[in-house]
Amino acid sequence: MKYANIFWVCIGFLMTGLPLQAQKETSVVVRVLAKDAKWIGNSMGGVEIAIKDLMTGELLAFGRTVGETGNTDLLVLQDKKRYGTLSTPGSAAFKANLTLHKPVFVEVTATFRSAYSGMPVSASQQRWLIPGKPLSDDGIVIELPGFAMRINHPMPHQTVSLENKEEVRIDLFMIMLCGCPIESGGTWDSDSMEIEAMIYQDEKWIRNIPFTHRSTNHFTADLSTLSIGSYQVFVSAYDPRSGNTGVEKIQVTIRE
Repeated sequence: MKYANIFWVCIGFLMTGLPLQAQKETSVVVRVLAKDAKWIGNSMGGVEIAIKDLMTGELLAFGRTVGETGNTDLLVLQDKKRYGTLSTPGSAAFKANLTLHKPVFVEVTATFRSAYSGMPVSASQQRWLIPGKPLSDDGIVIELPGFAMRINHPMPHQTVSLENKEEVRIDLFMIMLCGCPIESGGTWDSDSMEIEAMIYQDEKWIRNIPFTHRSTNHFTADLSTLSIGSYQVFVSAYDPRSGNTGVEKIQVTIRE
């Protein structure tokens, strides 16, 4: 009887222990790369990362990328090598340790929200996670397109007057999503970018007015040739070398 009790205790231990033995810690690293630029991290407030089980809808991990933008030579200037690692110590990332007991098909979503850009930018990737098989080093890399743009003048609901033609303009602040600078002749060369104010009135296109580069990250479009009235203006940025695009929108009212 004594040995029988011991036998059943052992069987019970094994039965309850089997699922735990099958569970494995699985490290997952997610990094977000600004298109034609560097990792998005602390300097831009990071990027929200969500890892969701597509079969059950369960949110497995949620957080934000933290760290630095990384090495410019590796990420932008040098040719990429097969199996090469683009991240360096301190490069921005979101890191999670998941306890998995079976393969899970997940969706990894990166969402960038910033005071510099009115619309959130989001991208996702679907893939299998396998227990005990880490996705480390560069990990899962998600690329986000766009520019971080902010209109500094005129402010919302501000009316500008033709009596002071210098006031009738749009001042634009624009950087790469990683916070990297845009300047004439720089690594992110504004000379090759097409930055325009697309002018509409009553849904009718009027004209495009190009921006001029004033200083690093700062651009101005002169609207003083427009007539008195209210205009919807799309501020568009396009880099033909990378196909990267960004748009901000503002209502401009011009009076005498």
